[in-house]
Amino acid sequence: MKHLLKLTILPTLLILSTLTYSQMGSRRGQHQQGQGQGQQANQPIEAKMNIKNIAGVNTLDEEEIIKKLKIAKKDKPVVIAAIDRYNNKMREIRIFNFDTFNEAEKYLKKKKEEAMQSRDPYVMKEAKIRLDEILAPVKEKVKEQRRLLTAFFKKNLSEKQFEKWVKYQKKLHSKNKSTTNSTNNNNAQHKKRKNSF
Repeated sequence: MKHLLKLTILPTLLILSTLTYSQMGSRRGQHQQGQGQGQQANQPIEAKMNIKNIAGVNTLDEEEIIKKLKIAKKDKPVVIAAIDRYNNKMREIRIFNFDTFNEAEKYLKKKKEEAMQSRDPYVMKEAKIRLDEILAPVKEKVKEQRRLLTAFFKKNLSEKQFEKWVKYQKKLHSKNKSTTNSTNNNNAQHKKRKNSF
């Protein structure tokens, strides 16, 4: 009889201890996963916090555009010349707005340090809004150059090539736009939460 009790109690205890340990392990894993997700949620905003990207003063890759739009050999010189003009204008904008970029860089550095110390993700989100304000005149100049390049392509490319250009351009600039929109939305939600307390 004692032998039978030992045989049933021992496996039962073993099963219970295994279940308890596995539940603790899964809870710990969920907690660590939650922390990782929190860090990932904050990471993209800081990673994309690049003054050049925010202002949109990036140069275009002519080889990539020629490949994407399937530009014929005879049309390449005209397209390359247009892209070169655009890229030169982007470089000019950077040079002529040196003081604005310098101010934005200093402000971004200060806010990054503040965010590191406070560990508050909304510091960087608010910084993004302020940087958009600082860089607004530069962004307008960039938009004007994009409009000119798009008008040139509309006039000189086939309808199919122009459609590809529009899609390519949207894809190229959607990253910056989506970051700005998500930042503004999160900031508005944060303000609502603050006011509700």
